[in-house]
Amino acid sequence: MPWKIVSCSVTGISHKKRGIPCQDYAYYDYLFEQDVVIGAVADGAGSARYSDKGSKIAVEQAIAYIRENSQFLPNNKKHTEELFSRVLDRVINSLGKKASLLQCSLDDLACTLIVFVTTPSCLAAMQIGDGLIVVQTQDKSDYDLLFMPNKGEYANETTFVTSTSARSEMKTEFKSIQVNFIAEETDLDRCARALTSLLRTALDRYTLQTEVSSRKPIPWWNSELESLRKT
Repeated sequence: MPWKIVSCSVTGISHKKRGIPCQDYAYYDYLFEQDVVIGAVADGAGSARYSDKGSKIAVEQAIAYIRENSQFLPNNKKHTEELFSRVLDRVINSLGKKASLLQCSLDDLACTLIVFVTTPSCLAAMQIGDGLIVVQTQDKSDYDLLFMPNKGEYANETTFVTSTSARSEMKTEFKSIQVNFIAEETDLDRCARALTSLLRTALDRYTLQTEVSSRKPIPWWNSELESLRKT
């Protein structure tokens, strides 16, 4: 199927004020002959000195490993877990080499990581840390959250690829579905603000267009998300 692919990383206002570089990184690859899309996003830890470099390395190495091994794309849950375990090995190894060059600790490159691979017949994905993946499939009009975000007990606490618990807390998913739409996002707070604004606008529009009655409300949020997807 023809894909429209967009990736974007933006430096936040607070980062600009403090002279901190953008710590998010997003990238993708499209394997034309196989009609395979690989996408990844990472969010550098705010407390890590070189997390902007860490997020870039994590994303690029994850995509590179899957591209180099595209003949072995997963076709079930077990293969998905094995693939992303090897992806994590590649990422950690690359971060370790960078830490040696910078003469810093591995934690100075800390970041979250979300990766997906979609083919004409299936979707495989992984997530370490917070952020989210939203998908819409060919047989459904609704948008589904693939993983519950990993937020820690305290504010701004999550798991990073450099954490000792990264492998045990890594979430993986495999679905035999055809994906129409998929989105990755690293910033849950920004998503919440954007979604709140979107739903408020949709609710206002719905309220203005609907007379007060005993009729059961329609699920207006799906049509709003669908119109947003098409822009």
